[in-house]
Amino acid sequence: MLPKIKVLLYEDNLNVREFLTDLLATSQTIQLTDTFADANKVVKQVAERQPDVVLMDIEMPGTNGLDALQQIKAAHPQTKVLMQTQHDNRESIFTALCRGASGYILKLDLLNQLEQAITRVYQGGGYLSPAVIPTVANLFKHGR
Repeated sequence: MLPKIKVLLYEDNLNVREFLTDLLATSQTIQLTDTFADANKVVKQVAERQPDVVLMDIEMPGTNGLDALQQIKAAHPQTKVLMQTQHDNRESIFTALCRGASGYILKLDLLNQLEQAITRVYQGGGYLSPAVIPTVANLFKHGR
């Protein structure tokens, strides 16, 4: 049996955090190693837990997900980060990708696509929710 993909979750909404915890608990390939309601100590937490993939919300109190992403990539460049959010606006997508996100999944896709997204990111690929693909294509087409 292959080792499970270790995932560290950052999500400030308790209901979403509990939903994701329950969802990932049923996975045969993913192990949720810990969850946090904020990313204020993200560099230390990533160093201590050494996840394969960080699942990061964008909007959180204190250090937001985009700033936390930047901190993770500076301190732990090998760590893969999958951004998860309600927002499909081009600025958030552009910023996340420029700061090194390996993927961008909308919360409405979490139930059906989360395991696939985490697996792709872990394997070195990328993941974009289908709804954000046209936005990303337009970013390149129009030079942002």
